Amino acid sequence: MVIRVPSLPNGRRVAKVEGHGLIGWAILEKDMSAEAAAEMEEMIQHTLDAGGWSQNWDWAMALMMTTAQQVSTA
Repeated sequence: MVIRVPSLPNGRRVAKVEGHGLIGWAILEKDMSAEAAAEMEEMIQHTLDAGGWSQNWDWAMALMMTTAQQVSTA
């Protein structure tokens, strides 16, 4: 999941975020367009689907959390 944010602490431009079985990246809005964020999410999903990376969490919960996050940031 890629989350575009208006600011990050300590002058960071990118930060890894984790919580409730999700791992994602927070990236400054000014540094990443919505289109680039969508492409990055597609690439991450492709890596996951190809078995290049896996986690031991409930995917149904992860999908619900991702969908809720996307709706709340839209």
